[in-house]
Amino acid sequence: MVWGHAVSKDLAHWTLLPIALGPTTSYNAGGVWTGSTTIMSDGTPVVVYTCVVDGVQRQCTAVPSNLDDPYLTNWTYPGNNPIIKNPPSGVPSTLFRDPTSAWKSSFDGEWKIIFGGSLNNVGTGLVYTSKDFVNWNYVHPISNIPMGNMWECPDFFPMGNKFILKISIDNPVRADHYVVGNFDEKSQKFTPETGILPLDGGNVYASKSFPENSGKFRRILWSWLQEDQNSTIYVKRGWAGFQSIPKILSLDPELNRLVQTPAPELGKLQIYPGRNLFGMETAGFFNLNYPSTAATFKLNFKLNSSCNVDALVKVSPDRSKYTRVGIRPTSDPRVMRLVVDRSNSRSDGNLSVQFSEFSLKSTDFQVEIHIFLDHSVVEVFAMGGRAVVSSRVYTPDEWDGLYVDSQKLVQWDASIYRMHSC
Repeated sequence: MVWGHAVSKDLAHWTLLPIALGPTTSYNAGGVWTGSTTIMSDGTPVVVYTCVVDGVQRQCTAVPSNLDDPYLTNWTYPGNNPIIKNPPSGVPSTLFRDPTSAWKSSFDGEWKIIFGGSLNNVGTGLVYTSKDFVNWNYVHPISNIPMGNMWECPDFFPMGNKFILKISIDNPVRADHYVVGNFDEKSQKFTPETGILPLDGGNVYASKSFPENSGKFRRILWSWLQEDQNSTIYVKRGWAGFQSIPKILSLDPELNRLVQTPAPELGKLQIYPGRNLFGMETAGFFNLNYPSTAATFKLNFKLNSSCNVDALVKVSPDRSKYTRVGIRPTSDPRVMRLVVDRSNSRSDGNLSVQFSEFSLKSTDFQVEIHIFLDHSVVEVFAMGGRAVVSSRVYTPDEWDGLYVDSQKLVQWDASIYRMHSC
């Protein structure tokens, strides 16, 4: 396992650089696993990552070889690696990995960091502290949230006046979850305010966020989109997995839930002119007659639980196969469900129905669905990002039909733009 490296000035156009970190030392022989970057007080970035040998997981660091290189192309492994050689008591050496970015405590001025682990067969986040970023001491689990028997790729960050604890859980289904709560700097304990919430209803796993401090002060989320194919297919293909589009995180103070929106810079990839339809009033199938192999599509209609208005994407030329995207009611009238129905998506075997639920507000009168299509990737945002499903659909590129399907006469608006490659 290695760390790939790409750079961008605008989150839309990317340049691929040589591999940044790889198994070039004895303590990295089993791969450079997940880690995070921390910006030190003097502005120097330091990567803390999990280094592996024969399955045993330790923690190591890497620093830029040349700080004058704006792309930080080359990295160096300090001579004091590994900085943490053994996990705490009760944590197997094979279940101790994936450090977060570190932060300096406002209480004691020391560095704090969290590692994912399994403590006595219970998943947890392990808090460590350090005065010098070299010598680290274990403190305790960050919280006692009962969530799986192993926490992978934890992420921990402030959002408004709250804190978000994000965890990747591999059992029974690989998925990312989060909890909103409060963090006490003195006790180094996280207290949940919400239950365990899904981050995304689709193929997202091992997501990671970072703050952008270039004057915008946003928090940007990156996610790995897993495969939904038999492994023999992608092993033969020679690659697996995608990065999602960058998403901007915020916290809805009324609902106490995360909101995810596409980075607005992605608008730079839109190809003009697009197609805009306003005040359409149709029933049944309506062909938008617009190629959508790589496209962004917005659909708006009046909220009405008695009638569904769906987008059909990845539609085959004979319209027998498609992926259906829509909003559905639930047994709770205050909760709706964003659904990506892949059960009729392809001819060589169909995929599961994926969904993400969201709470309604008193001000909700319109449904907004925003879809990004990119070959096998379908990323969907509903109600301004209150519900998100990032999905994989494996269809031929010529299956690029795009339709609106309404059960009865309904008024809707739509806008579609093809997109350039990034």
